[in-house]
Amino acid sequence: MALSLNGEVVAAGSCKSESCDAGEVRLWNIQTGRQIGAPLIGHSRFVDDLAFSPDGQTLASTTLDDVILWNVSTGRPRGRPQLGSEIAFTFDGKISAVSAPPASEPPRTITLRDTSTNQPIGQLTIGDHDVVLQMAFSPDGKILAVSNVSTNTSSITLWDVARGERLGQPLEWRGGRAFAVGFSPDGKTLVAGSEDHGLIAWDVNLESWRERACGIANRNLTYEEWTQFLGEESYRATCPTLPIDPNIVEAGRKRARAGDIDGAMVIFKRALELNPALRLNPKQEAIKVVCR
Repeated sequence: MALSLNGEVVAAGSCKSESCDAGEVRLWNIQTGRQIGAPLIGHSRFVDDLAFSPDGQTLASTTLDDVILWNVSTGRPRGRPQLGSEIAFTFDGKISAVSAPPASEPPRTITLRDTSTNQPIGQLTIGDHDVVLQMAFSPDGKILAVSNVSTNTSSITLWDVARGERLGQPLEWRGGRAFAVGFSPDGKTLVAGSEDHGLIAWDVNLESWRERACGIANRNLTYEEWTQFLGEESYRATCPTLPIDPNIVEAGRKRARAGDIDGAMVIFKRALELNPALRLNPKQEAIKVVCR
């Protein structure tokens, strides 16, 4: 079952009586208790999950191998069924995430779609044998939490939606599989409900993660570490209260010796921005290194 966010409509699927089909979905008005329109018929097998979009205009119904998006007002599908098994919407309803069917061939993926056009806008590649059980977006839509099981191991993986990359190691616990996941309204806590009737809560506030990491390492990333893991993204102090890597100037000198004067100047300028106490002129320093 699923309840619209405004609390006015409830959807139910997987009917098991003689008066309905296993793959149909029915809508009811909460206040009147009456069924809304005709049953939504499109699946050939039992409905596994249901989810309303935040504006209540779209209902997603899923089985083990397909996903149908329904126009709640008309009772008609919004396009053809998609291959998939689980779906989640961002809080603003602009993006949906659809996981690959459990029986699909590797590499298994989660497809991100623009809900206004239903066109794919990104893809997350999960484990070859991972089966997605449930998904949830953080309130700001930047993180996707994915509960999955692989070779009898249950875990929840956090994904950076924009980068399409995992955030840290999977979250694991000793309980059963998690068929329900959700973020707190402020996005700082993730809660999962497992099949052994337990609830698990994690601190997923990236700011507190950074504070803990800085407390353990007691230093910023070196310039070498930064470029190894973050590539050409501009170097910055990951631990604002701690000094930057003093070797960043030497990194600029190495770049100059290799003949990349412009690249060296960029590094020197960034070092000066982060530590105004440095006594160097970026252009002069780069030329001086080359002329030695």
